[in-house]
Amino acid sequence: MTDYYRSLLYEADLMISIKQIDIKKFYGAWNLFYKDLRAIFRSVFANATNENLWIIEIARKQDAVKHPVQHILFEMFLDQLPRRTPPFGSGPWACPCPVADHKKGALTIKHVVEENQGYAIVGRFACYCGYTYTMSKGKDGKLRGPRYSSYGPLLEPALTKLVEKGTTLTGAASFLGVHTRVIAAVADRLGLGMNWKTTQRAHRRAQGAFANRGNGQVDPNASRLRKPRKPRTDWVALDLEMRAKVEIAVDAIRCVSPPIIISRRQVERDICRHENWLYLRRFKLPITTAWLATQMETTEQFQERRLRDAVKRKAAAGEAMTVSSLVRSAGLKYEIWSDTARQLLVDAAQHSRLT
Repeated sequence: MTDYYRSLLYEADLMISIKQIDIKKFYGAWNLFYKDLRAIFRSVFANATNENLWIIEIARKQDAVKHPVQHILFEMFLDQLPRRTPPFGSGPWACPCPVADHKKGALTIKHVVEENQGYAIVGRFACYCGYTYTMSKGKDGKLRGPRYSSYGPLLEPALTKLVEKGTTLTGAASFLGVHTRVIAAVADRLGLGMNWKTTQRAHRRAQGAFANRGNGQVDPNASRLRKPRKPRTDWVALDLEMRAKVEIAVDAIRCVSPPIIISRRQVERDICRHENWLYLRRFKLPITTAWLATQMETTEQFQERRLRDAVKRKAAAGEAMTVSSLVRSAGLKYEIWSDTARQLLVDAAQHSRLT
């Protein structure tokens, strides 16, 4: 019974694939249809853990034993669902295999396996001869394909006959309707003795042969030359260099007003390195890492520095300073920083008397 229900749900476009229900769409359609009867369901089927559990059990589980009334309600729901238009038509579909016992293009495929992959609905077409291909229908409604998927047992005998006839790689690929890389790989696996290489491999070997001409040797089977390796990094020297750069960056951050917190990421930005560059190399740069750890600020330290900076800015501008104005200028909470601000005002007053 579950397979029957699933097939109807699939035709109503409430399934992601033939085996997976789209829960969001399913519950939305169910609650919309029975919106006035949900309270009754809750009281009648009180043994369920929730009001919708029995519904999904009927749709999902082969061995779900439910009351006949529940099945009737579910079938009433299924009967009113609109039926979707099959994305690839109603079939049967053609098999493009050129070497099968049926004619090329014969309508031998009776069923298609569909899967909703989000960006498109992908259909898998499998013929009894073993040939399989896929097609997709995107959200824009356009059909794409067919794309070769597998040939089945007919590819190897057909390729062997073509090789015996002296067919070229391109000719064999064109006749069989697959890429030259597939033909070359199958021929190599069968040991047909054909030195078939794909265009990409041939280009690489040609590069290797051309590179060896300088010493008077031409090797047609030469592999692609490796790129020259970069010199090894002297991490000790780099550690000392980065230590100096980080110190300059920290000093520059301390001079900024309004203040900026001294953190590893801020230092990385200032020395024009990628994010987490220092962190990912912390074991290779121990001197830099240890020194930076002593300079990084906690939140409390940064907030206190903001408060001190507010005192300096107001003193330089000749503005009157109060506890509330200092805390507000630093963007801090009064109940937490009022005592510190009051002490800074006392220190500033004493300093002004001495000077």
